[in-house]
Amino acid sequence: MKKIYLIRHGNTSFGLNDSSRALDSQGERESSLVGKFIKDSKISPDIVFSSTSIRTRQTISIIAEEAKIDVKDIVYSDRYYTFSSGRIIELISGFDESYGTIFVIGHNPAMMETVAYLTGIRQIGYPTCGLSVLSARGKWQDIVGKSCSLELFITPEELAHIYED
Repeated sequence: MKKIYLIRHGNTSFGLNDSSRALDSQGERESSLVGKFIKDSKISPDIVFSSTSIRTRQTISIIAEEAKIDVKDIVYSDRYYTFSSGRIIELISGFDESYGTIFVIGHNPAMMETVAYLTGIRQIGYPTCGLSVLSARGKWQDIVGKSCSLELFITPEELAHIYED
């Protein structure tokens, strides 16, 4: 069983060059909540793929610290700095078969549209630091439209009720 964790970057402030935007305090909080959830759920990715933008780097850095994910398992690439679901799906289908559980840290609308294409489930939105968990049978190269199941979609707002109340 293949597992795909699609995580949108944390909240940012606007005004700077897109790739240079940093997380604001809300984005840091969101990333921390997702990291706690991953740790408590005992999720251990085989590898993490992240966009090279500042906000995605900061998001996965905070998540990795909270969840105790080894940073040497994080691959940063401009290939993930995309807003296209087609590009994300193309990248997923090319993953090495030795990976069973992968994280992709990226941007919207790519995250929301990737979930819709792979599961057939359209979401109303995909808030910052939203986390989707997809599962699929077979090989990465066999992942196509509606070939995955959506196991979970959780938001930082929902996680705040668990960790901050």
